[in-house]
Amino acid sequence: MTRVVLVTGKGGVGKTTTAAATAVRAARSGLRTLVMSTDAAHSLGDALDVELRTAQTWRETTEVESHLHALAVGAHTAVEADWQVVRDYLLGVLDAMGVDAVVADELTSLPGAEEVTALAALAHQAASGDWDLVVVDCAPTAETLRQPSTSTGCCPPNGACSPCCARPRRRPPAFRSPAPRCCSCCGRGAS
Repeated sequence: MTRVVLVTGKGGVGKTTTAAATAVRAARSGLRTLVMSTDAAHSLGDALDVELRTAQTWRETTEVESHLHALAVGAHTAVEADWQVVRDYLLGVLDAMGVDAVVADELTSLPGAEEVTALAALAHQAASGDWDLVVVDCAPTAETLRQPSTSTGCCPPNGACSPCCARPRRRPPAFRSPAPRCCSCCGRGAS
């Protein structure tokens, strides 16, 4: 089973250095290691002294040294086959929010798509069987904390509740934590 280590924190506290050092140490001890950056700054390549650009696909890793590969993911890290995985996930999120299936199918862009792509890439890499360890150099805390909450909002900014407040909400499969409270504009769904 692949172990995943998330290196998080505020900007400038040494996340990238810690992630790179952890990954190098693990690889040199014989573990098949992937170090993955979800930070838009992508300074991981500098820390590892390799040219590391945002990957076009989730499988596009850069070999750093024996047992160590790196991957930088962003909003454009996908190809048509990979987009179907993300699209299926987003359709599940939209269904859980009560969005009509036809409307959900027509949506091509969704706030939080970059965060969903990063989570999907991590899930793909962890499940691939290629790695003993995946070390994730996360974006600064505020951006990283937005990732699991991308699908939890249910009311638009104008305060008018969407249909999801009127029915029990299902959590998407990737999020197994307790269901969040509904937003404050209606109070429905609050526990």
